[in-house]
Amino acid sequence: MNLFVPSMTSNIQDGFEVISSSERSQDIKDAKFQAFNDNPVCGCGWCSDDPPPHFIGIKLPSPKVANCVTFTSPRYLPYSPKEFQMEGSNDGKTFMTLSIQSTSFDGNIQKRSFRFNNTQPFNCYRIFVTKNHCDYDGYLHMNVVACKHVNFGFSE
Repeated sequence: MNLFVPSMTSNIQDGFEVISSSERSQDIKDAKFQAFNDNPVCGCGWCSDDPPPHFIGIKLPSPKVANCVTFTSPRYLPYSPKEFQMEGSNDGKTFMTLSIQSTSFDGNIQKRSFRFNNTQPFNCYRIFVTKNHCDYDGYLHMNVVACKHVNFGFSE
């Protein structure tokens, strides 16, 4: 799998821009760029307290074909995504659904890869989460460090 998003240390970096439906503003460890932070000692991750649906994604410097995404469940398993769509866009406003996924995690901090059919280059990709594993739909947490890394790529 060839992943193409760098480890992010801010919301805008090297022509990449992190996009999200919302983010907690009171704590830097919950900032949206933390979803793409590959820091092995950081206990950080993107977190949203708003009601679903939620999305986290990336605008690329130039269009690329992606057909896989990786991310890791957080320490608190109920807050991990259960149902989500992979979406692509070339204007950052109108998104095309590339795949609809339903998943479960066997435990906390479990890395998963999801493949989908796509041959069209887009300059913006996002994970559009419609449901998490909570008994209620009021909280979502995608926690990403070292092996907890959200990324998009192409798999042969």
